Amino acid sequence: MEWQTIVYFCGAGSVCKPLTHAFEVTSMNQSNTSGKSSPPSPKSGSPDRFGYSWSLFTELSALQATQFAGWTSALPESLWPGASFLDVGCGMGRNTVWAMQKGAGPGIAIDVDERSLDTARRNTQQWMDRVDVRWMSAYEIKFTEQFDIVFSIGVIHHLEHPELAVQNMVKATKSGGRVLVWLYGRENNGWIVYLFNPIRRFLFSRLPIGITNGLAWVLAAILLLLLRMGWGRLPYHDLLRKTTFRHIKHITFDHMLPHIALYYRREEAEALLKQAGLVHVRSEWVNEMSWSVCGQKPMNTVLDTCSVSNCVAPGFPETTSLERNPLPVNLGGKTPSHLHES
Repeated sequence: MEWQTIVYFCGAGSVCKPLTHAFEVTSMNQSNTSGKSSPPSPKSGSPDRFGYSWSLFTELSALQATQFAGWTSALPESLWPGASFLDVGCGMGRNTVWAMQKGAGPGIAIDVDERSLDTARRNTQQWMDRVDVRWMSAYEIKFTEQFDIVFSIGVIHHLEHPELAVQNMVKATKSGGRVLVWLYGRENNGWIVYLFNPIRRFLFSRLPIGITNGLAWVLAAILLLLLRMGWGRLPYHDLLRKTTFRHIKHITFDHMLPHIALYYRREEAEALLKQAGLVHVRSEWVNEMSWSVCGQKPMNTVLDTCSVSNCVAPGFPETTSLERNPLPVNLGGKTPSHLHES
């Protein structure tokens, strides 16, 4: 196992430059006997631990559909009907379900844990003739120029190599198609980054998954009590107050179990897509705690007629809600950065 910290330094509108500081390092991507590099293993992204979680929490709800609308808010609604799609890191398949209900399809949903895939197949069974659920890693997506929309909800921020996964998503997208990711936000999550994250890294993510699951019930009960006492003024807290204790426990467990959790500032989230070659990248602040980010794969006809800076892709507004209402975040003059951990 490789223990590595990568800090990304990004300026506004620039490409993130990684500076690597490694400790307890052994190479996870050794060259094979033929001299070619092997694809990264998906195991550091905790698929087995998430698979355990999805085997316990399998139900769909209207609240999840509301969440999906927020997670995909950077993508114009008008693009869903009739769009072929790829769901990268599908988990229990709920996001594929909501995409199909928006009129999209056909679609393919991929993951690397059999428990997740089994649950996804059950949840998408009514579309079995239009949805294919299969084992495939985000690091080894086999498709090229095949989908109108390629999306990944809540997965990229748990990967050791998020840039590689996004590049593979872009490769699978048709020219002119859209790539969308939903990422944890750094804004308004300072207490998680500095207080909860160290506990997760050095305790919860290393405990046997059953013990972590048991502790999640305790922390979820505390969270529910705090919510009912009025703690939390963000839209996300209001959303939690509307859900069930079982759902709150699932969300709590998902934050406790992974080996890796990345929190992106807005400019970092956008840079992740821009450095993969996407244009017209736009972001939406979801519940003031996370980012929905979408970009378009270039088409020669678009790039020949206008520059990236002065051309708006069809279906995209000229300004995002965040450009009209800038974030009330003071970076204190520091260079935006996030930690890549394992």
